[in-house]
Amino acid sequence: MKHKKLAPFSVYLLFSICLIISCSTTNTDSVAPQEIPANSSISTIFLINYTHPTNCFKVSYPVGWNVEEHQTSVTFNDPDDSGTIEILMENTGLILDAVSFENFINATEINWFGTYKNYQETGREIDVEKGYARLTKTLDWNKIPQNVFSVYQQKGKVIYWISIWENQVSSSSRQPIFDQVIESISYNSAYCEDLTPYQTLMPFTGLYNLFSMQLPLHWTHTSEKGNYFQIDTFLSPDSNAAIQNITYDDGKKITRGAADTIALDFLKELYAKDVVIPEARVQSDNSIRWIWKSPSGKFQGITFYETRGTSFLMLTMMYVNDQKEIYFPPLDAAISSYAIPK
Repeated sequence: MKHKKLAPFSVYLLFSICLIISCSTTNTDSVAPQEIPANSSISTIFLINYTHPTNCFKVSYPVGWNVEEHQTSVTFNDPDDSGTIEILMENTGLILDAVSFENFINATEINWFGTYKNYQETGREIDVEKGYARLTKTLDWNKIPQNVFSVYQQKGKVIYWISIWENQVSSSSRQPIFDQVIESISYNSAYCEDLTPYQTLMPFTGLYNLFSMQLPLHWTHTSEKGNYFQIDTFLSPDSNAAIQNITYDDGKKITRGAADTIALDFLKELYAKDVVIPEARVQSDNSIRWIWKSPSGKFQGITFYETRGTSFLMLTMMYVNDQKEIYFPPLDAAISSYAIPK
């Protein structure tokens, strides 16, 4: 991809706690894009048809552009690197309502484009009834000013995310081509509703580099800091699932008994007073795992916690009871990627 970076619990959750996310991705930078040669002409550029291997969509792209194909996306790059077209599809597991659809868009814009220097949104058009949005922005990529516009199109349980990047010096000449590409897209979401929900992930590094993990790109990130704690939360667009990490350090060494008390206090204070813990287990790395549920709140979760000197770390995954099939895959991916430096 052209990018230098990439790939709610409303139900009784007292998410007055928010968090800060510092996310960076590991995609390799491409060579800095150049201006379109002065002798190039729109009339000499033709489009060729393309079908993604999943059959989830078809599109026409400029002849001669390089194609980078991935499991759930495709990227078309101008040979001189002055323009890029990206199409990505994300299975959300269920049809998002108007609020959830906009949450998806806002999270994507902040978590992805917001990481670039001089990022500024310049235009926004959203038609929630049609599940359609178009946003424009300017930003710097490899120190070169870019005009970028993104189209979000919801088709059933799938959201297609199309982004077009262009050097600002070239935008006026390429816009007609990009308009043709957008108009040529045809969607067949029935082929991709079996894709793993929310499988586009981004790296996240916690406070003081105490831990790192891979988290869903399209989930809302918030943060809250106190005198001795920081709480980082990722909330799904429909608020039916969340990933939350708590870092607590008051400068005093924490015993195992004190850690148990701190963990239980956080569970009851943040999620539900009636938390029930049917399973508690010591992991191979000496961390503690609790499987718990809230009968009154109709949601459940898994919590891991451990101590590092004076630091207490607590990671919690939670979801509405009847949404396990949708949210277990991204939550499991986050758990599997969780790492604490030695």
